[in-house]
Amino acid sequence: MTVTPPPGNKKDPYREDHGLDAAKKKLDEITGRPFDVIQVLATHRAKEERGREKEKEIQHTLETTIEKARRKRQEKEARQAEENKRATMERELRDIKRREMKLPRPEENKPKE
Repeated sequence: MTVTPPPGNKKDPYREDHGLDAAKKKLDEITGRPFDVIQVLATHRAKEERGREKEKEIQHTLETTIEKARRKRQEKEARQAEENKRATMERELRDIKRREMKLPRPEENKPKE
């Protein structure tokens, strides 16, 4: 023969976890090991400081990368400008030589007397 508990005394897992006794037990656990507020704040500050240091490091790396890319682009543009200048001068020199070859010599241009 099994004995059934009365309706008010049923074991309910919700009541065990959220009842008044559970709250008192949790409160006793918390007061048994007090929070060290200074330690918690110091830990939080250290965590924030590490985050700031990482951000600074990332920002520095990004700025360095951008500066290197800018320098590399400027060097490339300078090389390209120099090559264009050299090619233009060579083209002009070739044109001058071609014109000189086609033109008669200055002595031949004199009118005959």
